[in-house]
Amino acid sequence: MSPRLAPVLSVLDLPLAELCSARLDGEVYEVDACYSPVDELASPWLRAAALAAQVPSRLIAERLTAAWVHGATRLPPRTHEYCVDAVARCHPPELRNVRIREVVLDERDAVVMAGLRVTTPVRTLCDIARTVADFTPRHESACRGLLALPDVTVPAARAHLEASGALPDKRRALARLATLAEDAVSDAPAADAGTAARISRR
Repeated sequence: MSPRLAPVLSVLDLPLAELCSARLDGEVYEVDACYSPVDELASPWLRAAALAAQVPSRLIAERLTAAWVHGATRLPPRTHEYCVDAVARCHPPELRNVRIREVVLDERDAVVMAGLRVTTPVRTLCDIARTVADFTPRHESACRGLLALPDVTVPAARAHLEASGALPDKRRALARLATLAEDAVSDAPAADAGTAARISRR
């Protein structure tokens, strides 16, 4: 009986050529820059573990990277987004394909998964809505994905922003959240109509 593979594999575990060969043979699948056995179900923990294998523990996954970890987006961003707590006064490391910024972070705004700190879904939604200047369809899609998660709502995001005191671009965030709320309401009748049509055909 062959030994069971670890849930997350990187080039630190096996040579890249062997990992690529296993992927072609259908034995593993890609999770960002790492690989997982095909019998490992994709999950926030698994995605966090893949990132934890690549970055220092003091980095906190945020914005699109956090959205991907939480399952709000299907694919990871090409450039991962991390932050460091400004209070910690640590010098951000220089990493390839990684964007790092200093933020003020309440300890309640992050969770730990597989050794990686990740901003909570509500904090992630607020950060994307507030700090992204070029708000692309991908950012909007990530926000919608976050709003589909349990306990993540526009009112919860508004309350989080209001409780955070004076913040740059708070008005922009509230406007974007209002648009997301309006779109959700306008989409609801169409969804209800589709449900009614399916019921009528039964």
